[in-house]
Amino acid sequence: MNGDSAAHDRPDCRPIRNLPLLTTQMPSQTTVLEKPGKMRDESPSFRIGSVPYLNAAPLTYGIESTTEFVPPSELSARLRSGELDAALLSVTESICFPELILLDGYGICSDGPVLSVFLAHLDPLEEIDTIYLDPASCTSVRLLQVILAELGLNPRLKPLEKPYARAGEMRNVLLIGNPAIAFLNGNPPHSILDLGEAWKSLTGLPFVYAGWIARKDGVVPLQPLHRHLNNIAENGLRHIDSIREKHPDFTPEFRRKYIGGAIHYVIGDAERQGLRLFASKLRQLDGISAPDSEFLVDSIKT
Repeated sequence: MNGDSAAHDRPDCRPIRNLPLLTTQMPSQTTVLEKPGKMRDESPSFRIGSVPYLNAAPLTYGIESTTEFVPPSELSARLRSGELDAALLSVTESICFPELILLDGYGICSDGPVLSVFLAHLDPLEEIDTIYLDPASCTSVRLLQVILAELGLNPRLKPLEKPYARAGEMRNVLLIGNPAIAFLNGNPPHSILDLGEAWKSLTGLPFVYAGWIARKDGVVPLQPLHRHLNNIAENGLRHIDSIREKHPDFTPEFRRKYIGGAIHYVIGDAERQGLRLFASKLRQLDGISAPDSEFLVDSIKT
């Protein structure tokens, strides 16, 4: 391992270290699925953004044409600047940025293998010197750091600067979302460390990768925004069979295994416990002893 040098080279998502994430190479999502009746016409005019991944489809069902699908790092910047009222973002954003809050209810979760967040490695884990990181998701990078620390490993972490199509040239690479799924479909020679499976094995808890995040002091009141987004999610889950059959990404067989299978969407008690444990481990990893600020809105108050 590289010991002290790793601390200087690894990308870090905490704002106090101000290391930028790459924003290129992201797929776009433009397909609009069958609309759920009059929901869009009756929806408030909230400014919503989302990651452009298959796993987000149930949470944005029916609002695709009014949702901005852009890279996570761009979503974060636009949300913090006030350009968006809410964004489906990595949960680490609400943990690391005190002005942001995660709205409880629905998110992108797994309770075991997630199939789309993994370390693909040719070297044995204990011999890995360098891992190249898909820079799209802060949460996945930080989850990898937590898991490596739990395993007593400290390789150098560097941003992946090649196109996703060339990720297979890397001996050890972290991939997420649609590019990760496409990578696996290419039958690479790499071994796969599924981060959802690793987290479950280490903690016995599910993991929440992303959720609806808003500004605590935004111009839009949190209660109606929170309620609106939960209503959208509930409608999407009612139409999950339609999404599995009609969404254009990957095969119907994979979508049935993935949407509502490997990926589930309800943030319950176990998911909240996993979130708070993840936040605690991040603070331990970064050497922060101060108590954490609240990053999760547990319920909608009327």
